[in-house]
Amino acid sequence: MDLPEPREGAQLSVDRVVAVHSAQLSDGAWSVTVAVQSGEQVRYFAVPLVASGDSGSGAFVVAAAPARMPGPQAMRAPGSAYGVPVPEGSELASTASEFLTAYLTGVGEKDRYLAPGVRLAPLDAPRYERVEVEQVSTDDAAVKGPVPKNGTVARVQVRVRAVDAEADWPLVYSLRMSARDGRWEIASVDTGPKPVGHTRARGANVDRSAVLGAGRPLRAAGGVR
Repeated sequence: MDLPEPREGAQLSVDRVVAVHSAQLSDGAWSVTVAVQSGEQVRYFAVPLVASGDSGSGAFVVAAAPARMPGPQAMRAPGSAYGVPVPEGSELASTASEFLTAYLTGVGEKDRYLAPGVRLAPLDAPRYERVEVEQVSTDDAAVKGPVPKNGTVARVQVRVRAVDAEADWPLVYSLRMSARDGRWEIASVDTGPKPVGHTRARGANVDRSAVLGAGRPLRAAGGVR
């Protein structure tokens, strides 16, 4: 295979190579795009690969010299569905903040903030030393005031800065919270933010499958009442 031929006096160096994309072209033939960093410069190359030896062995060989390709295009971040700030000190903001502080630091009882039947495994050590809540927002202005009737669901995004011995870590949590007996409770910790345009049902009862299904870390031992 042909290799780069440096010009007289030039010195080629590679700091890092990372595979960023792969596509199967046919049985046993693949194209893998790699990012090659040299100092401040990053180039992208598509490398043709073919399976080597017995099928399923996991071995590949480079079939030809790579092709220089353009880098991935930057995309505009989608708008946030959580456009309603929740006032500091409100029942919704206080419950979300206190729950995440207990969950991330291990100080306090996180389970008392959970809806009945909901379980959340603790974080692995090490925990954070402290948590600073930067913003609490929701997708529905109707839930930022007094606690509504039982079964009302609020979807909340909480931005925090968790501090440990090594760094300040910016973290974002999406919570589904349900109202019960004049207080808010955590129904699930969602795996990602709610996309713009997502609709939800509002009513007197929490849909157990909808509330707990997206919150992978949570396991229900019984229905959310």
